[in-house]
Amino acid sequence: MLLASSNGDFVELKVAGYQFAQTPGGSAGGWDDNWLIISGRVKRGEDSWVFRDPCLTTWEAHELLGWLQSDAAFTKRIEFTEPNLAFEVATDDSPQVTILVTLRGEAAPPTASDEIRWGAGCTLALDIARDSLAPTASAWESELSDYPSR
Repeated sequence: MLLASSNGDFVELKVAGYQFAQTPGGSAGGWDDNWLIISGRVKRGEDSWVFRDPCLTTWEAHELLGWLQSDAAFTKRIEFTEPNLAFEVATDDSPQVTILVTLRGEAAPPTASDEIRWGAGCTLALDIARDSLAPTASAWESELSDYPSR
């Protein structure tokens, strides 16, 4: 999934796999079976970085998909169990939308101070054409198809 701003900044997320192999006889639908490792690439101005961290569950990844697909969901900020990623719409001036992506913890830039990394995080304001959100959501849905809830 690529959220790319008109100024060249972007956040790209990919599912790299489940954090843990499914254990035979384990509890179906358990948290440990449903953590996804997310690989990210980020560019903000002259800075760019990558991260790889189990920061979304399968359920949260689908919640993000629903958020991308629904105009109504844009009225809220979406956050997750691990506070590494958050998404929010700052402005919605069709045909353009400004999405704020906050990156904390392992997803923050390597140069971030501890106060930024473990506190408010690093926020990117991505000005995105509204008509690019459907293909972005489709790409995320395709990414998730190999990683169902277990």
